[in-house]
Amino acid sequence: GVCRYDGKAFTRFPKVKGLDENDIYTIYETKAGTIWIGASRVGAYRYDGKTFTLFSETNRKHWTRNFGLQAMLEDSKGTLWFGFSGGLFRFNGKSFVNVPYLGKPADRNVNALLEKLQPNMMVVDGDPIETTTLDELMRVHHVPGVSIAVIRNGKIDWARGFGLADVETGRAVTTQTMFQAASISKPVAAAAALTMVQDGLLDLDEDVNLKLKSWKLPTNGFTDQQPVTLRQLLSHTAGTNVLGLPGYARDAKLPSTVDILEGRGNSDPVRVDSLPGSNWRYSDGGYVIIGQLMEDVAGKPYPEIVRERVFDPAGMTHSTYVQPLPLARESEAATGY
Repeated sequence: GVCRYDGKAFTRFPKVKGLDENDIYTIYETKAGTIWIGASRVGAYRYDGKTFTLFSETNRKHWTRNFGLQAMLEDSKGTLWFGFSGGLFRFNGKSFVNVPYLGKPADRNVNALLEKLQPNMMVVDGDPIETTTLDELMRVHHVPGVSIAVIRNGKIDWARGFGLADVETGRAVTTQTMFQAASISKPVAAAAALTMVQDGLLDLDEDVNLKLKSWKLPTNGFTDQQPVTLRQLLSHTAGTNVLGLPGYARDAKLPSTVDILEGRGNSDPVRVDSLPGSNWRYSDGGYVIIGQLMEDVAGKPYPEIVRERVFDPAGMTHSTYVQPLPLARESEAATGY
């Protein structure tokens, strides 16, 4: 969490609404004494001595909120600079202003901030390479369990589990332990969709609304100029919003796919807010549309489609898209921490 030290003791701040304390990334104090707190998945909080004010995503196309605040500083003129994963931003007193990076700024402190956003490892020929063990990395990053598979020439060279899948029970990670795949599932979804293209069930370049049955992507001025296609959805160029989906607790009531698309879950409605095909922008919402399209055309649940078209042919018998995981398979999955 966030604590303040007065020279003698630490005082813990009350929990800040909307701030997951595990996401706190950095804390910075300006020359005027204002405290800024950077959270990796939320944005930047300013503390005025009484309350925290969130300055989050002010320009959706720059993704300042979801991709995280990494560094902040005050330059020699008192301007506040923020380094987000989505780029460099200047704070104008009310909101963040994106600053295109067209060469190194004159202020050396800003240069230092930019360097923080880049990989800081450099290997010079002949120099010894510092190494560490997996056990050390797991301990430093508080990761109880890891599963590794090494692929060589298209085949599994070796695979092994390390550590614990469940700390409380002491259950070990094995090569069969299931982990949440998150967005690594997108290439698998794309592969399944492309088998349907190969079979003539879907078309990469036709308007997806022609085959969507349970739900239609609302049209607007952008889609009137260029209808959304499967090719665009697969490649994150369809102009769809909803960068990320927060997920649901195991005991929460899960909305249907149509409910998610209409914003009746815990995310915004999936809509087109820029001209399809005009730019690249990551969109979880676009892949939700793909899943609904596949279900409408195949006439069966999405997990079943992927199992038949990808998992079974590939021999991935321990993998599934079923959510939540059936009780009978809970012992096969790693516990999240």
